[in-house]
Amino acid sequence: MPNVSVEARSSRLVLVLSVVTGLCSGAAPAQDRWLGVGPYGGVVNSLAIDPNDSRNLYAGSDGGLFVSRDGGGSWAAARDVRSRTGAVAIDPSSPSTVFAIAERPLGSALFRTRDGGDTWEVVGREIDCLLAVRNIGFSDFSKIVVRPGSPGTVFVATCAGVYRSVDGGDTWQLGAAGIPEGSGPAAFAVGFDDEDRLYLGVDPLFGGSTPGRGIFVSDDDGASWSPSSQGLPEFAAVTAVTVDPLSPGNVYIGVVTRTGSSTAIAEGVFKSSDAGATWSATGLTSTYIDQIAIDTSDPREILASATGEPLFRSSDGGATWLSGDSLGSLQDLVADPAETRRFYYASREGLFRSDDAAASWLPMDTGLGAQSIGRVFFHDLLPGTRFAQQGAIWLRSDGSGDWTEVRSGTILAIDPTDPAIMYSSSPPGIAGLSSPALVRSSDGGVTWVEHTEGLPATPDTNPLSAIVAPLSLAIDPNEPERLPSVPMTVRHSLSEKLV
Repeated sequence: MPNVSVEARSSRLVLVLSVVTGLCSGAAPAQDRWLGVGPYGGVVNSLAIDPNDSRNLYAGSDGGLFVSRDGGGSWAAARDVRSRTGAVAIDPSSPSTVFAIAERPLGSALFRTRDGGDTWEVVGREIDCLLAVRNIGFSDFSKIVVRPGSPGTVFVATCAGVYRSVDGGDTWQLGAAGIPEGSGPAAFAVGFDDEDRLYLGVDPLFGGSTPGRGIFVSDDDGASWSPSSQGLPEFAAVTAVTVDPLSPGNVYIGVVTRTGSSTAIAEGVFKSSDAGATWSATGLTSTYIDQIAIDTSDPREILASATGEPLFRSSDGGATWLSGDSLGSLQDLVADPAETRRFYYASREGLFRSDDAAASWLPMDTGLGAQSIGRVFFHDLLPGTRFAQQGAIWLRSDGSGDWTEVRSGTILAIDPTDPAIMYSSSPPGIAGLSSPALVRSSDGGVTWVEHTEGLPATPDTNPLSAIVAPLSLAIDPNEPERLPSVPMTVRHSLSEKLV
C-alpha cells in the first residue's frame, strides 16, 4: 500500500499519493469518493493507438498506464498498472489485447490485457533484461512489436536479444543469433508486407564505449539476425526505425556514428527503398533523431525529432525538411493509423495532438495524471489557492481552474505574512551557475533572482553545481525574515539566512 499524507482545511481533504500520481480531493468527513483534480500532464513515455478504432489510446507514463476512449480528450488510469510504464503495443488482429512494460519493485515486467484494459496480468516472466523506461540520454529501453495479420505473434526486444511469442504472450523463445553482445534495443519495427521483415536498430548498451553496430534484419521471425549496413557510415548506431505502412520497402532510420569513444556524431535520417538492402542519406543530416513517424494515408508526410531537437517535417518523402518548434523533451512520436495528418507527440511535458501535420498542436492531458505529486499545501492569505510540488511547482488559484507551473524546482517556501514572497530550490545535483540552487521571488513567482549568498560551496568532487542545493526550506513564522534550509551535503545541520 502506498504511503499517503492528508492535509485538512475547512471541510475539504486533499490526498497526496506517493505512487499513484496527481491530486485527489473530497468533502470531509463523510465522503468516500475521491475526485482527481490534477495537475495533469507530466512524463508520457509512449503511446499506442488502436488501428481499428483510433479513439482508443493507451499511454505509458511515469504515473502508470492510462487509457482514453475519445482520442485523447480524456483519460483514466489502468487499474492494475500504476507504476512507471514504458513501451505499449496493441495487437492489430485483436485490439482488445494490449501489452505494456512497467516497473515493479524488483525490476520491470510485461503486462497483458485481453479485455481492452479493464484487467491486466503479468506474462513473460522468462524474458530477461526488461527495461521499462529509458536511461537519461539513451534509448535502449525495451520495445514491443505485434505482427500485423498474425494473431498472437508478439516480439519484445531487450538487451538480451529479441523474444518471440506465438501464443499471445503465454510462452516466449529468445532469438539472439547475429546480434552483438552489449547491444541496446534502440529501435524496433516490423514491415507490413507478406514477408513481415523485422528491423532492429541497436546502439551500444547504455551508451557504452563500444562502436556503433548499425541495423539488423530478420526474415525468420526473429530467430536469427543479419546486419544491413550498406550505405551507412562506418560505426553507425541506429536510434530510430520506421516502416512506410503503404510501401513497406521504404524504411527510415535515425543514425549516429559511435567510434568507441563517448562522443556521438549525429548523422540525421537515412532511407532504404529496398527493404534494408541499401541505405542513403535523406535531406535531414547532422541532426540527432530518435523518433520518426509517417502519415499512414500519405507517406510523403514524415515527422522526425529527438529530445533537445526541433521537430522536423518533410512533405516529399524525406527529400527536404522544414524545422519547427520543439514541444518539450520528446519520448514518442506516433501517427494516427486512421486519420490523415494527425500525429501525437508524447513528451516529458505531456501529450500533444496535431490534426494538421504538425502545423499546430493541442494538449491532450485531461485526466492524464503523469505528475508525481509529493506535497500539497495552502496559504492562509490566499483562500482557494493550492500549491503542489514534485519536480516542478504548480499553482491553482480557484477550485475549478487549471494548474499553472510556477517554476521547475522541488522545494517551495512562502512567507506567511506576504504570499508574494517565495523561495524555491533547484533539484539537488542539477543546480549550477545556469540554475541557481536557491532563488527568491517577490512577485508571486513571476520572476526569480538568485539567493545563495552565504550558502556553502559544493565540494570539488561534485562539478555539477557551484552551490549546494537545499533539501528543504522553511520560514520561521515568528521571524519571517529568517529562512532555515538543509543543504544536500550537510544532512544533519541547518543553515540560516536573514532574508
